Amino acid sequence: YVLQMVENAGLPVFLIFNKIDRLKREKVLKNLQSWQERFDFAEIFPISALKQNDFSDLLETTKKYLPDGEPFFPKDIVSDNPENFRIAEIIREKILETTEEEVPHSTAVVIEAKEYDHNSCTIQALILVEKSGQKGIIIGKNGARLKRIGTLARTDIEKLLGVHVYLTLFVRVEEEWRDRDSRITEYGYGYTDE
Repeated sequence: YVLQMVENAGLPVFLIFNKIDRLKREKVLKNLQSWQERFDFAEIFPISALKQNDFSDLLETTKKYLPDGEPFFPKDIVSDNPENFRIAEIIREKILETTEEEVPHSTAVVIEAKEYDHNSCTIQALILVEKSGQKGIIIGKNGARLKRIGTLARTDIEKLLGVHVYLTLFVRVEEEWRDRDSRITEYGYGYTDE
């Protein structure tokens, strides 16, 4: 079904065969041959994301297939998302990095207050989780993990804003926030507004 859909699109289709580090070479070749018999792929890339091999070829080849065009934004614009959304996403990124697989991707970050003063910015952010156990994981023993999240996030936020940042993080449980459309929009994951 998927192959039929991409064939009907009339665009070049790449086969990116991941996790080749888990298979013997013969098995990789057999799988690639099987896929080649099913569809005429424009390019085929056997890769291993774990070992991070062959990404440069994939990127360079992809560039060759993309048409040149006018930029959508001026060169000094790095994102079309509002500043508060980018700050929240930096904090969320640090949550995911520091908690690894302990906390699912069900966290949200809301910037509750942001105030500039000369060469600094004071930010208060609320981290939302869906379960009380997740709150404990994010805070960590004696607040150690929350402090680490804040330290890592502050460093990146300072790079983004170009000023010294005072960051305060709070954690709150809000069960099933992802199941309510109004909450998703309010927290910046639907329509974003500064």
